Amino acid sequence: MRVGGHGAATSVQLRGASPQQTRVALGATPLASPTGRPVDLESLPTLALGSAEIWRGRAPAGSGIAPIGGTLQLHPARGGSAVRAQLGSYGATVLEGRASWGRRRAGSLSLRWLTSDGDFPYLWDSGTPLVSGDDVSRRRGNNHVRRLSGLLRQRWRGAGRWQARLTWLGGWRRQGLPGLAVAESGHAALDAHRHDLNLRLTHRGPSDTTQLWLTGGGEALAVDDRLGELGPVQHRRQLLGALELGARWRRRVGRWRPRAALVARTGAARSTERLTARTSPVATQGQASASAGFDARLGSLLLSPTLRAVAAWSRRVEDRSWTAQWESVATPTRALATAALAARWRLGPSWSLFGSAVWANRTPTLVELFGNDGTVRPSPRLDDERALTATAGVVGRGRLGPWRLHLNAQGFVGRRWQLIQLVRAAPGQAIHTNVGAADVAGADVSAHAELRRRLSVAAAWSRLHARDDTLGYGGNALPLRPASRWSGSVALRTRAGAPGLWARWRAALRWQAGTFTDRANLVVVPGRTELDASVTLLSDADTASLGRWQVALAVDNITDTRRFDLVGLPLPGRTWRLTWQWAPAPPGSTTEQEPR
Repeated sequence: MRVGGHGAATSVQLRGASPQQTRVALGATPLASPTGRPVDLESLPTLALGSAEIWRGRAPAGSGIAPIGGTLQLHPARGGSAVRAQLGSYGATVLEGRASWGRRRAGSLSLRWLTSDGDFPYLWDSGTPLVSGDDVSRRRGNNHVRRLSGLLRQRWRGAGRWQARLTWLGGWRRQGLPGLAVAESGHAALDAHRHDLNLRLTHRGPSDTTQLWLTGGGEALAVDDRLGELGPVQHRRQLLGALELGARWRRRVGRWRPRAALVARTGAARSTERLTARTSPVATQGQASASAGFDARLGSLLLSPTLRAVAAWSRRVEDRSWTAQWESVATPTRALATAALAARWRLGPSWSLFGSAVWANRTPTLVELFGNDGTVRPSPRLDDERALTATAGVVGRGRLGPWRLHLNAQGFVGRRWQLIQLVRAAPGQAIHTNVGAADVAGADVSAHAELRRRLSVAAAWSRLHARDDTLGYGGNALPLRPASRWSGSVALRTRAGAPGLWARWRAALRWQAGTFTDRANLVVVPGRTELDASVTLLSDADTASLGRWQVALAVDNITDTRRFDLVGLPLPGRTWRLTWQWAPAPPGSTTEQEPR
């Protein structure tokens, strides 16, 4: 999910769930901010990432109750220092650097600088969306993005069996807020600073593991709209901060692995109207939770039940008329419960059946209640959401002659109450709102085949049935949830003619059904088909003089399909990227090997 063009905030959405219902982790460290802001994938330096796994409706073992959407599991890069540069369409420039140090690369720092003018052409409907004959081509204005982000990871080994890991993810972003294509703003802009720090202490005993963590997050948002181009007054500054303290314990007792966790979180937010310098009261939110469960292996069957109890409270602040006349209301402390049962049955060494049933309660995050970035407005009246979801599927891998195969297929069905849904509230703006009741069901299938590490073919298909059952919207599709998607890709590795050089060719085709941005299903985002292609020339000879390098040329959306973001604003059509990357060779390494 993206709000804006290249370089704008981008989050992940799985199985029709909101980004807040999808967990993103780098290694064993969750990247979610305690403020509740979804992980911005554009802030992650590419050089810091090695590979990724998608767990739809599930979570890796030992990571607790799976979110409703699922988990995006990122694995850190294993290499040492490297640099990367990229040029692209419409003034897009990316510069990255990564440095590592210590024994076994115990520490690393990755930095990323991105700029984009975003002045792409698009078809303007002249204010008559039902008449196609008067569409004219225009260039997007005030759509620039400048951002600097970094990721720091440091590991220490302490006395005994203790180990500490520090993770920092943060950065700065300034971007124009162009608003609707029919009436673009020429000056509105957003300045955003965001920093999240996570410290984890882990003790691994002979039969148990104890983990303590402290996470702090803060962000400063300043919307510059002194001319009122975005509609309701948005010329405001906001500060948000949150702190989380937690402990988790696991033990191995024969075939049983009991586990427990305690987590406490608190946060605060304050807004200032910049023209009048009026400051709101401090809005606060807090919660404490305790969970317990176990993993039991009974032959080929693995059972994992979990119970969690949450106590939540908040003091909410609302500016009903958008005139900086704030009202503060304290909500009573409330108790919420979550129960989950997951099962996995091994059919053999490579195939498994899995299933889960989850009754979940979720409180609105600090960002959903009070966050305001000029495009997504605050919604302090949100209620807690509840969901009942069941999932079943099969996953496995095998061989078919020289081919290595991997298959993952699953289906899910669920009912959600007071679902927190992002919908379009005004031209160019969205707001989180509660959907009284919704039915959600769907299926996901993905397959991957590889031939001797030279040829790989992948395909994926998903189907989602999500309907709003609230009075007045009965039967309407939930906004921003395409009913169907499919994709396919082919990648081929060949020798490039010279010793130590390889060429990697890749083509990908994607299709997505149309969707809506509003609950009444009046504002349509049309479906689209996109074709991407790339070619990469890379060296695999580790020489002290040259190291490893690669050059890649990629063209996205070759068909130049019209695209729109989640609030209906236009996105670029056909774009290209030229990327160069270099990494020094490890000392003493001169061995040539086939790249993965």
